[in-house]
Amino acid sequence: MAIPSEWEFKEVLDQLDKVDERTEHVLVNTVESSSCKYKPWSLREFLYRLKTYRNRWSLTYDSKLGEVNCCRHGWLCDSYDKLACDLCNTRLDLSFLQNIIDSKELSWELPQKVRDRIEKSLIDEHQDGCLYKHMSFPDNIYELEISTELLNVKRRIKSTSPCSVQLHFPEEMTQERLVKIAERFSYETYNDPSLSVIGIALTGWTEQLSGQLYECDYCHRRVGVWNLKQDDQLFDVIDQHKLNCPWKTSVMNSQLQGWQIILQLLTTETIFEQIDTKKDYSYWIDMASNILQEIR
Repeated sequence: MAIPSEWEFKEVLDQLDKVDERTEHVLVNTVESSSCKYKPWSLREFLYRLKTYRNRWSLTYDSKLGEVNCCRHGWLCDSYDKLACDLCNTRLDLSFLQNIIDSKELSWELPQKVRDRIEKSLIDEHQDGCLYKHMSFPDNIYELEISTELLNVKRRIKSTSPCSVQLHFPEEMTQERLVKIAERFSYETYNDPSLSVIGIALTGWTEQLSGQLYECDYCHRRVGVWNLKQDDQLFDVIDQHKLNCPWKTSVMNSQLQGWQIILQLLTTETIFEQIDTKKDYSYWIDMASNILQEIR
């Protein structure tokens, strides 16, 4: 497939952004009209709600004010400076933040008093009878579902095309290990581009446009690789995830990141022995139930 021209690239992104805005409003409306709105145990519900923040929230990487914590406390992103609770119908107006950020020439760093005030508001602004005021999503809701992702690797391998740009893999993700995983899924690797499919699928990227556009289902980051090619960059399959994405953060009570656990499980090798001293997340859910009975 030919690489889009600069004009075509801009047009594609403009159209996708318009789709995002329409989709995010639909998401908010759909969540608000759901017959069962309160599901603080459901990762799927959490990710569905988190998607309303995509391309909108400027405090993404703040641990207390970022999209993950706002979402965990029951807030949907209703617009660029407003949050909404679909249970008590409260709107939280944060438009004053932009003036503070502009005056301080900051990106997402805010004075501590302001941070404390907003953090408190995430709880206090819910109405008294609102369930989110008394119990939010748990702290560990934003974790990689290891068993599910083992199956998703298989699904992504079968639905992904070779990438149109060169990729950068972690050094532990060697060609031999990628081939080993390919063989486990009966996927034929006949050249380096076909190995790129394994690396992309293994690190949580779902193909949206053949060889060109990829999205993460957890952090909702979208990467158009033609833009990387124009800038002579590689597609770094780990670095392109958002900083707080479960694919690149340590899983609960473990020292390994999400992608490291998936790689180690599918290769059945002890790759990260030097840093893997704790194991846990119930030892990767009992080694993903013996690799889901050999990947079903």
